[in-house]
Amino acid sequence: MSHEQLLTTLKKLDPERAKTVDTKNKVRLVRSIEIATAFGKVPPISNSIVYDTIYIGIKWPKEELNKRIHARIISRMKKGMIEEIQNLHKTGVSWKRMYSLGLEYRYISLFLQGKLTKEEMIETLYTKTCQYAKRQMTWFKRNKNIVWVEPEKLEEAEKAIRLFLKK
Repeated sequence: MSHEQLLTTLKKLDPERAKTVDTKNKVRLVRSIEIATAFGKVPPISNSIVYDTIYIGIKWPKEELNKRIHARIISRMKKGMIEEIQNLHKTGVSWKRMYSLGLEYRYISLFLQGKLTKEEMIETLYTKTCQYAKRQMTWFKRNKNIVWVEPEKLEEAEKAIRLFLKK
């Protein structure tokens, strides 16, 4: 079904949830329909804060972040990530399941199946991980409560934490 069809179905089952669900997210639409079908409607989401929290984010320059991503990929390869995935497959984890476990599992499993060369696997994994990091930053920017600090100014995080703890 299209997003529009899913939303129409949800509106019939639970008009209140249809007003608040992310209409561009098919997974959430389907899940809302499943819950509404099973329970009559999706239980309301509570926005009450259970804990008083502080969010600290380290704001790496893009070039540095990308270098760190590449270094992490190479490090994980050297520490046996390929062998780990080979062993998982030998113990019965299917390639299809591996594909759904995350970026590293996805592209290393494609390499192990001979669908990518090692260089293609590393390059694709690097590109996809950088894209994922960019999406994460976009998502985190919505949280106005995050105190962003630069890595060379971590004392700013310490100050923010001390102020938070004094409250």
